[in-house]
Amino acid sequence: MVHGSSLVVQSSGRRSTPVQLSCGAALGRRLSPAFFAATGRLFADAVRSDHVGIGLDPPREGVIAYHLAKSGTDSDMPKAHLALQLSEAVAACKLSWDDAMQAAEDDASRLRLLDLASSVRIPFQQYIDDSRVKASSWGALCGVGSSLT
Repeated sequence: MVHGSSLVVQSSGRRSTPVQLSCGAALGRRLSPAFFAATGRLFADAVRSDHVGIGLDPPREGVIAYHLAKSGTDSDMPKAHLALQLSEAVAACKLSWDDAMQAAEDDASRLRLLDLASSVRIPFQQYIDDSRVKASSWGALCGVGSSLT
């Protein structure tokens, strides 16, 4: 299978000539069914993780509070449980956005709070055998990766 694998690169409407692979295998349902099934399993595991996707329309008050509270630390994994508690408290008007952002311990958790408050989110996406993950912080993206290993 490896010796017969080839690929083409397509970008901006242009398509390369087929290139023979000297190492590895071409991906896809037809060329590598086992790999295709494995990536499907990874996608299913990712969907079951606590990743919420990236929020497209966070509340303006929350965005302003985030910028006042941000510390430049988004490489830690967000504290998912804390962000959910803070989100619920803000939604129930028990906590202001400023107080919620101060209570979040790092920027990754603050960004997760904004994602949770958004009514429109980009979740996991899969096209044939390519998975796409959108995350609002580096830590959130690393968290998705660690849940798949």
